[in-house]
Amino acid sequence: VEGFTTDRTDITVTLKEGKVAKATGTNAGTYYMNLTADDFEATSSRYSNIKVEVVDGQLTIDPDTTTEKVVTIVGKTDTAMYDGNEHTVEGYAVTLPEDYAESDFTFTGEAKATGTEAGTYTMGLTAANFKNVSKNYTNVRFEVTDGSLEITKNDVEQTIKVTGNSSKVTYNGSEQTVEGFTTDRTDITVTLKEG
Repeated sequence: VEGFTTDRTDITVTLKEGKVAKATGTNAGTYYMNLTADDFEATSSRYSNIKVEVVDGQLTIDPDTTTEKVVTIVGKTDTAMYDGNEHTVEGYAVTLPEDYAESDFTFTGEAKATGTEAGTYTMGLTAANFKNVSKNYTNVRFEVTDGSLEITKNDVEQTIKVTGNSSKVTYNGSEQTVEGFTTDRTDITVTLKEG
């Protein structure tokens, strides 16, 4: 936007050389001309003592409230075989719509999945973790696919030693019994088959 008006027709007001009455902007917001009285010259055939009072000009760009912008978030995934160690996957990939940058939204929370035992661990990502902060667009939707870590069972052959319980007693004429067993591994469950 450029130019200016005055409230008097009997006084001529012009911009001094090198001065402009112009406000320019691209993004949503308010842009001022930053005019001052020193920017103008006022002349009149009737008056010699003229005071110029300035109301600054401005350009206001309103945000786009109708165009929907869809941001696609895909949490990273990974697979590991159980080895007794902790495994982690973190981060996410972003697909942005036209005229929308990664700086136009914020993320709160943690895009991370961690696990040790065999199983599936999720990051827990949802659209609620993301917030639009763009000044230009207000209608923004986040499509989120959660990230995950899958720890598979270890397929390397494992050996476990099963030892039947023993007992030593003194003869007393009655039937004696010993039962049960122990194993040398706590990470493997051993049970007797039925029958």
